[in-house]
Amino acid sequence: MIDVDGTQWADCLAAGFGARVLAVDGVDATLTVFQKGPWRIGFVDFVSGSEGDPASLLAPTRTVARAAGVHALRFVANRPLADSARYARYRQPACRLPDLQGWRAEATDKGRRTLNRRRRTPLKLRQATREDAPAMHSLYVDTVIRQGGAPRYSLAYFEVLAPHAGTVALLDEQVVGFVCTGRKGERGLYLHGAHAPAVRAHHPSDLLYLAMLEAARSRGLRAFDFLASPQPGLLHYKEAWGGVQFTEWTSDLGINALGSVFVMAYAAHYRWRRRDGAAQAEGARATRRTSA
Repeated sequence: MIDVDGTQWADCLAAGFGARVLAVDGVDATLTVFQKGPWRIGFVDFVSGSEGDPASLLAPTRTVARAAGVHALRFVANRPLADSARYARYRQPACRLPDLQGWRAEATDKGRRTLNRRRRTPLKLRQATREDAPAMHSLYVDTVIRQGGAPRYSLAYFEVLAPHAGTVALLDEQVVGFVCTGRKGERGLYLHGAHAPAVRAHHPSDLLYLAMLEAARSRGLRAFDFLASPQPGLLHYKEAWGGVQFTEWTSDLGINALGSVFVMAYAAHYRWRRRDGAAQAEGARATRRTSA
C-alpha cells in the first residue's frame, strides 16, 4: 500500500508522466504538476482527491503553483470549488466505505461468497514485485481497451508502483489478476485492478478485493475510497462490498491568462465529447484518474 504523500508515489508519477510532486506548506495537500502541451497543470492531491472544502486549499496551492510556473489548477473533492467557473466543474459518481473499521466481509453477500471461495480456490495471492510489472501492465491495458478507453499509465509507472502497492493473483504460477492500493492519511485508496477474462470463473477480482479491504482494515485505516466509477457496472460492484455512492466534483481554475485558455478549451472539449456520444466514462477518465 503506497503512501500518496510519500516519495515512492512521487517516483511513480515521475517515471510514468514526467510529473513533479510538490509539498504545499501549511495544509495536508500536495500539488502534482503535469505537462500537457504548452500547459502546466497543477493537480491538487492527485490521485486521492481532497476531503472537505477545496476553497481552504486554494491560497496555499496557488502560491506553490505560481512559483512552479503552473497555468491552471485542478481540484477533486466532494463539492465544487467556489472560485471556479460553473462551466469548469464536472460531477461524477464515486464510491467509498465510510467506516472501514466497522466493515466485515461476512456482512455482505459478496463478502460471504468470496470467503467461501477463498477456502477452495486454486488461485494464490502474494505481494507484487517489480518483475510482475509487465504482466500487470498488460492486464491493465487489455482491460482499459475492452472498456473503450485509452491506457494512460505506462510500464515504467507500474515497474515503480508494483512492489509498493500491488497484490497479484496467480494460477499455475502465472499472473492472472492484480490490485494496486494506496493510502492518504487514514484513508485507503483503490488505484488499479484487472484480471484475465479467461480466469473469470475463478473470481480473481473478488479474492483480490477481499484481500485489499482486509489489509487496509488491519492497518487501522478508517475509510476506503474506491475512487470514481464512471461505468455503472463497476459502481454496482463496489457497492456490493458495502461501498456508499456519493457525488465527486472536479473543478478547474486558471491562475493566469494561459491557464484560463486551457480551462475554457478543456470545458469545450469535454462537452463536445459528451454531445458526440463519448459518454461519461471518457470524461471521468480525463478529469481525474483511471482505476481500471
